[in-house]
Amino acid sequence: MRNPSSEKSVVIRLHKLLCFWIVMVTSFSCSSCSKCDFEGIFNFGDSNSDTGGFWAAFPAQSGPFGMTYFKKPVGRATDGRLIVDFLAQALGLPFISPYLQSIGSDYGHGANFATLASTVLLPNTSLFVTGISPFSLAIQLNQMKEFKVKVNEFHSLYDKKGTHFFIIPKIPLSSLL
Repeated sequence: MRNPSSEKSVVIRLHKLLCFWIVMVTSFSCSSCSKCDFEGIFNFGDSNSDTGGFWAAFPAQSGPFGMTYFKKPVGRATDGRLIVDFLAQALGLPFISPYLQSIGSDYGHGANFATLASTVLLPNTSLFVTGISPFSLAIQLNQMKEFKVKVNEFHSLYDKKGTHFFIIPKIPLSSLL
């Protein structure tokens, strides 16, 4: 007869060992380099790394929204920073913006495609029935492909000197009323 508590203990020890190994490999590999030049982070996942994507898509969720660390609601399911935030900070990058949050985002150093309650497989039911996010890994990867297309289109608007220009149509004020 199998002992469930013993199996749980083994899983917990393996998880701790894996986390320790990841930290050690990361610290040794970066300390042996003269400089780690990561320009951005592109993250996929679920609530463990959702920096506000789910809230941007479904703003009716309840707190805590990240209030303790950020001192304002930022749409997180946690009340503080996530592992991806500490990773960005260690690499000297700003926190990465959720892909689904269009206003106030900065995608100059990556994007976060993770959303709360995401799964690897496409859900065969509604968020409102089971609570599973419609943003599965396949959807997140498609969002990344679309993001890449948009970035390439944006960069095609650069002139040869590397400065930006934007085309802003002149719309008469009377047509907006």
